[in-house]
Amino acid sequence: IAKAASGVTGTPYNELMNSWGVYFLGFVGKYGYDRILKVLGRHVRDFVNGLDNLHEYLRFSYPKVQPPTFFCQEESATGVTLHYRSETRRRRDIDRLSDIRPKEQGKQRDGNSANAMESWGDGSRCLKLKGQMRYMPEWESIIFLGTPVMESLSAMFRTGLYINDLSMHDSSRDLVLAGTQQSEELKRALIQVHSANVNRHKHPVFPDVTILFSDVVGFTRICSHITPMQVVSMLNTMYTLFDTLSEKHRVFKVETIGDAYMVVAGAPEKTTYHAHNICDMALDMVPVLVAGIHSGMVVAGVVGHKMPRYGLHGDTVHTASAMETTMTTYNYDLVLNV
Repeated sequence: IAKAASGVTGTPYNELMNSWGVYFLGFVGKYGYDRILKVLGRHVRDFVNGLDNLHEYLRFSYPKVQPPTFFCQEESATGVTLHYRSETRRRRDIDRLSDIRPKEQGKQRDGNSANAMESWGDGSRCLKLKGQMRYMPEWESIIFLGTPVMESLSAMFRTGLYINDLSMHDSSRDLVLAGTQQSEELKRALIQVHSANVNRHKHPVFPDVTILFSDVVGFTRICSHITPMQVVSMLNTMYTLFDTLSEKHRVFKVETIGDAYMVVAGAPEKTTYHAHNICDMALDMVPVLVAGIHSGMVVAGVVGHKMPRYGLHGDTVHTASAMETTMTTYNYDLVLNV
């Protein structure tokens, strides 16, 4: 695709690939990965090694991705010795300083196997290993030095491994324990919501908040031309981007209904900059869709037993929704009513 684009646009291939890399950094930044890249390493060598470990972590979220693997062997004042391996061929050419050819290409050895066995298993319990191949001249053999890669405690139980089987010098243990910590944090969050639900009769009043309603213009028409799975994929991509923007501008997502997205600033945490935060959020959203904004007083609280949900109530909510309907009717991009 890159070569075809280079031929159509007249842009050199290397320049096009470099521009794609610059754009990709901005693209991953929209989904929050820029914060991870900023803390991968203090120096170039640490950053490259950390990036390789990050690729292993992302394989659990994106199973079909095939990232390259690389590590820095040594670093000096003149440069870094980098080992790079990729399953994707015909990538950008890498400058080759010299070819290292072993004197002995191969050696035939005749021998008998003391024990030859065939596995009766179905192969369902597979184990993924990460490591490197190293030649041992004393043994005249090549050995594989690796550690298992596990994404959860349940996966370790299925394969018959334990925590002490994982290496202490890489991120294997941290990855498993981080997943367990996230599960515990989710449980604590649910407990907090349940505790708030028990005291739901104490609904606090927020005198100054700003609410934003957004909508995709022509959403029904768009859905009529694509498959249901494409609709789900589109909404998932859109909501993931908006969730990142909500964290960036310090606003709270209340709910999503279909293509509608509702956020509030000033509740549940009060702030004097609620209008500024919502407007910054809206300006980032307007190139994609349209939004309606209104400021005022609301009553907030957690409602429901089986599925507790944080909700807002009051005329401010209805007015903000009406602003969103108004801008859809009159073809505006953004409607404010403070």
